[in-house]
Amino acid sequence: MSQESGNADFGWRSRHLYLIGCVLGNIFTAYTRTMIYNQKVTSFKGCQEQIFEKPWYGTLLMAIGMAFGNIVYKLMLKFSKDPPPSFAKIHFSLYLHALFPAALDIIFTVLYNIAILLIGPVFATLLRFCDIIYATFLRRIWLKQKLLPYSYVSLAIIMIGVIMTSISIAYDGLKKFEYNLKFWAALTFQILAQFASSIKAIREEQLLHQNDIHPVWLCGVEGLYEFFILTFMAFPILRVMPQRFGPGLVENFCEDWKMVGSSKVLIAYCFIYPFIAFEYNTCVFGVQFTANAVFFIVTDIFVGSISWFIDLFIFYAMKNSLFGLTPDNIGTNWNPRSPLRLVGIIIILIGSLLYTRVVKLPWFRYEESAVKVFKVNEPSEEVVMMV
Repeated sequence: MSQESGNADFGWRSRHLYLIGCVLGNIFTAYTRTMIYNQKVTSFKGCQEQIFEKPWYGTLLMAIGMAFGNIVYKLMLKFSKDPPPSFAKIHFSLYLHALFPAALDIIFTVLYNIAILLIGPVFATLLRFCDIIYATFLRRIWLKQKLLPYSYVSLAIIMIGVIMTSISIAYDGLKKFEYNLKFWAALTFQILAQFASSIKAIREEQLLHQNDIHPVWLCGVEGLYEFFILTFMAFPILRVMPQRFGPGLVENFCEDWKMVGSSKVLIAYCFIYPFIAFEYNTCVFGVQFTANAVFFIVTDIFVGSISWFIDLFIFYAMKNSLFGLTPDNIGTNWNPRSPLRLVGIIIILIGSLLYTRVVKLPWFRYEESAVKVFKVNEPSEEVVMMV
């Protein structure tokens, strides 16, 4: 006698480990960069102190950290007794395919920096829900992935929460805008940046799922590509850009290193941050590998929302500074729009729990695993079969 006992989700443990790593990596990345980009340093001896506003330097360290994946992957294969064939033998064409998402990551950074330079970060916050719309649309059109009703409902709930939290953050900034050509150009750059980011995530999901490659391998190869793009293309261009463009579009790599050498905090950052970047990006690819790109975007939005509680803690418990290493302007205080933000975060949490199927509602149908477990009852023993 055999009896079906249910679906077998063999990726459950890995998915949750990657998810935890993604959450922690996101938080550490955000606050490490916040701490570093608020350091006061000098580029030359005797020069006036200035804020270390060098986002491309941080991006370069991130690429170096991601490139560690090449070493880690080789060690994994060396010490693995029986690695899967798809992990042990990578077709050369996959190395070429990995260039596309790596280039999109740099394109996203450029477009995003232009938008921030033109109108500041207000609309970057307000338009976060676009990522979900783009990624969901691309999965349906590009990957031919059909969404069940619970997915549409949960994503709609998340978007409502994102809009509420974004309005609470950006309300004061919206009143100061002049809706002129500069504004619409910046808005276009912001939308294109998020579209590039969504294409990148979907393409990574496609590479991981259709070729069954390990997240560490993809992290390492993309990191290596980004390192070479930054070193031999981005930094030479940033070096000759007009100074009036400001941080984000103008950066002198040699000056960056001189600034780093004048600060023990920045020196420590150079050694620590690449490992944080490797952990975070590996877990991002891991979430996309064991779930999908939209799953990661939902996680990213959720973490970005709950970081507000950390900001409140920094403001009230840490005197608005990260361990005394930053100016007194890092945290966030409670203000008249905070209740709206709190409600928005709760709505995002509800939508996230529904989308990730942590909470399942009886009137929705959910995806079933392709593997089912059957229990075979024998007179003397019970045998478990998987088909």
